[in-house]
Amino acid sequence: MEEQITAAAPLPYLRVSGSYREIGRQVGEEMRESIVAAIAFYAEHFVAWSGVAFAEAELLTAPRLEAARRHLPQCVEELAGMAEGAGVELAELLVLNCGEELWVGESCTSVAVANGTDTVLGHNEDWIAADLDKNVVLDIAASGGARVLAVTSVPYLPVNGINSFGVACAQNSLSATDERIGVPNVFVCRWALEAGTLEEARARLCLPARGIGSSGLLADAGGRLWSVETSGTADALTVGDAWLARTNHFVAPQMRVWEKQVSAGSQARLARAEQLAAAGVASAVEPLGLAGAVLSDHAPEGVSICGHADTSLPVMERDMTVASMLFDVTAGRLHAAAGPACAASYQTFAL
Repeated sequence: MEEQITAAAPLPYLRVSGSYREIGRQVGEEMRESIVAAIAFYAEHFVAWSGVAFAEAELLTAPRLEAARRHLPQCVEELAGMAEGAGVELAELLVLNCGEELWVGESCTSVAVANGTDTVLGHNEDWIAADLDKNVVLDIAASGGARVLAVTSVPYLPVNGINSFGVACAQNSLSATDERIGVPNVFVCRWALEAGTLEEARARLCLPARGIGSSGLLADAGGRLWSVETSGTADALTVGDAWLARTNHFVAPQMRVWEKQVSAGSQARLARAEQLAAAGVASAVEPLGLAGAVLSDHAPEGVSICGHADTSLPVMERDMTVASMLFDVTAGRLHAAAGPACAASYQTFAL
């Protein structure tokens, strides 16, 4: 039997505060070893992963940094602070934070459930297995007044989280034909984490200067469930009732014209997530348990939502669920675990 990579050690928790530069610097200092290791790993394997050398990728991402400086300078400040704290170059961190612009694979599943009393947004972050041991829970006290609980692998800016305004966001990568040079998606999604309302989160995700888009699933403490799909130039809103699910392709009919590729795996995961969510809601399963069951599912046939990697594959093909998270929006809690949800021992963090 193939050896599988499963779970990692408990997630480290890091509380950071101050200016965006100070927030990034604190992350960089505390997670320096992991950040340096991540840069070394991707630099070694970058050609196999993206088709270009790491040095070439630094040149390709430079114009995107300039766009971010013009439109989301606070996010650039955060990444620059991380570089300073870790003792690495900003250009190196930028390459890794532009992974979606340089390479998009099949990754991530999100599901949101609301029953009129409780609202939960769940997300499996699927990525390269080498990031499994680099996860961290960030408790961010932002200078703008928001407090954010987020899960990310360093050296990436966080894009999935819940905030003190009662808003939770989860993001899934997409690939569209209208991609362009603009603000990197990671910066856009990081900005959305501090939104005070779903309306504000949507507006931030639809930043006109964005370069690419993503499939964002949003939920608030009032029980609203929104899907915000964006490409480089277009966007669509879908409002859910008792549940919504998203993976890595466009679902809104008006967005399909921009679809560059639709993988069978993304379609299979979405169909399975929708099947499980609908059945669970019909059976009155409580939202937290239902979202957790969806994220830990192994389909009887085909692609599973809960992703595992095995060591028989080349290192850059070892995709897996590197982190699983459940945002209990009503209670203001994050339940998070490193590794596949089926083997997870979730840790709980409260706002």
